[in-house]
Amino acid sequence: MKKLAIILALMLAVMASCSTSPDGRQDSPAATRGLADASWREVIDGDLDKVKDLFFAAIQEDDMIQPLLEARDFDVNRKDLVDLKGMPVYRLDSAQFYALTPQSDFESVLTLDTKNADFLVLHKGDMAFLIKASYNDGWRDIVEIGAGAQKVLQDNLVKAFNAGEEVIIVEIYKRRKTSFYSKSAYVKKDGRWISANTGKEAVEDLISIRNRPAGLSRD
Repeated sequence: MKKLAIILALMLAVMASCSTSPDGRQDSPAATRGLADASWREVIDGDLDKVKDLFFAAIQEDDMIQPLLEARDFDVNRKDLVDLKGMPVYRLDSAQFYALTPQSDFESVLTLDTKNADFLVLHKGDMAFLIKASYNDGWRDIVEIGAGAQKVLQDNLVKAFNAGEEVIIVEIYKRRKTSFYSKSAYVKKDGRWISANTGKEAVEDLISIRNRPAGLSRD
């Protein structure tokens, strides 16, 4: 049985901790920068039923996730109660991360990942999970399932999608040659990218993550 990377109590890494890639290595993302790749967004939104099918197959195959399903009263036979909201994933490598200044341009330092995308799993309208799906000429697999985000973050993400706002995930690789990374979610409001968790402007938020002492939870 294939084992998923089940990230308990680390939805979006709770915006504070680290996660690991499911295969233990940092894949090279596509060399596409900026946030204007509309064709990739069309791919993400184009076959949500396939991603949903992969998700339901995954949760029925892995025993680790059963307690989470029970806690959420999640019926594995009711796909009609579930909606998915897709988000492109952008990567920020360690050199770029540590070189950030208040004057840095958020969009120009990011690299678009066209091999994976993240999806909110909404169950009866509420955020239940965050999943990552792999892509190679079609959606192939669910490689991560995360659960346990702070309620304010969950609510803000759901509100952003309900308002038709752009949402992206940024994976921050703090060290080279490691699979450890943290995730942050950003929403575009009035032409500016802000943190879905703290409400800070994106670059300010990233700098605060970088400057936070090790072991402390996110403010």
